[in-house]
Amino acid sequence: MTLRYAQLSSVEQAPGVTGTTELGPGPFTVSGATTGYVLKASSPSVANWAAESGGGGGSLADTTDDATVQTTDATVTTIATYTTLADEEAISLKVQVWGRQATTDDTAKYVIEALFNRATGGVVTSKDENFLSVYEDQAAWDVTFNISGSDIQIQVTGEAAKTIDWRCQLEASELAGTGGGGAPLADTTDDATVQTTDATVTTIATYTTLADEKATSLKALVWARQATTDDTAKYVIEALFNRATGGVVTSKDENFLSVYEDQAAWDVTFNISGSDIQIQVTGEAAKTIEWRIQLEVSEHG
Repeated sequence: MTLRYAQLSSVEQAPGVTGTTELGPGPFTVSGATTGYVLKASSPSVANWAAESGGGGGSLADTTDDATVQTTDATVTTIATYTTLADEEAISLKVQVWGRQATTDDTAKYVIEALFNRATGGVVTSKDENFLSVYEDQAAWDVTFNISGSDIQIQVTGEAAKTIDWRCQLEASELAGTGGGGAPLADTTDDATVQTTDATVTTIATYTTLADEKATSLKALVWARQATTDDTAKYVIEALFNRATGGVVTSKDENFLSVYEDQAAWDVTFNISGSDIQIQVTGEAAKTIEWRIQLEVSEHG
């Protein structure tokens, strides 16, 4: 790992780190550091290693990538590749791709939520590729997905005789994963799982509102998988709640930006219990379904 612009007179040994721990002006490199630890200042000149949490700009994804590529013609070109981790998992992808051609100032942007399934034997299939937003100055430009073995490739297509610079920001999470790295720019985040075995409404996550006279913005990504049938589902939701005087919470808007279901009986709903906002899932009779939620919540007022 590399630490840049650090001016600390003392730093303790990180888990698994070998070599010196004294830091001068960066860049500074240590070898063998355990993934998921960051330096946290305990005084103006001293920092300690701590498990990565909180903060801004990161993601609840298990894997993230920020990649670039340049195209000079209309050849389909891979900009990023995600290698699925294991059989019997559902994979959620959040993809943002944008491109620019300097001579003409042509631009494009694509925001995509996708769901893939990896079954026994490493067979990966696409379940849903939902383009939430597309802007193109040139209709010939494109973003597509390709499956190669156990890999999911994000590919871009440019234009003949045009040099186009592309960038891709990718977040990938698998249902059997344990949650990701640093938290996003939210006041509160959660990464939770639950198992249903019937059609009983089941709470997967609960957010306790903080104070009266606050508006609460909630972003939820929920996805699910049934191992026997390979059925999957994915829900992308933006919601707004209000907490008035006396702790009364009301739902103002529940916007399902994207829904994919192999089984229409599966569902995600919200429930208000006192000052709590509950996210609930509904499965299917006599079916064992694994559910996962990644939740971001911010309050303002």
